[in-house]
Amino acid sequence: MKKALVIEDNISDQIMTQYMLESLGFNCVICSEVDEALSFILKQKFDIIFLDLNLPKVTGFQFLLGFRYAPLNYQVPVVIVSSKNDSESLSVSKSIGACNYITKPINKNHLETVVQSCLINDRGIYNE
Repeated sequence: MKKALVIEDNISDQIMTQYMLESLGFNCVICSEVDEALSFILKQKFDIIFLDLNLPKVTGFQFLLGFRYAPLNYQVPVVIVSSKNDSESLSVSKSIGACNYITKPINKNHLETVVQSCLINDRGIYNE
């Protein structure tokens, strides 16, 4: 079974994302903060990571930048999930190595397409 890490501080978004990913056959680990996520990343291997941009303490962009420079984690695709729907957020996500970008509320069919696209791309970087 594939494993997904969801880094999201909004409880209702956590529940919805987990429900959709589990229906796609994923085992999910949910974290509300980056520190918690990092402790899981050091202990477990994930097939894909879903990352909210607006997190307490550290933004999703800050996390992704640091994550991409950690050699052991470079290949893990990271999908940005955000309520922001602006070209700057999309552009920054792409430039720092996001596999893709999903706007909230998440559409299950779009989520499935993004997951398939990111898991096929073995480099774990942005797919258009």
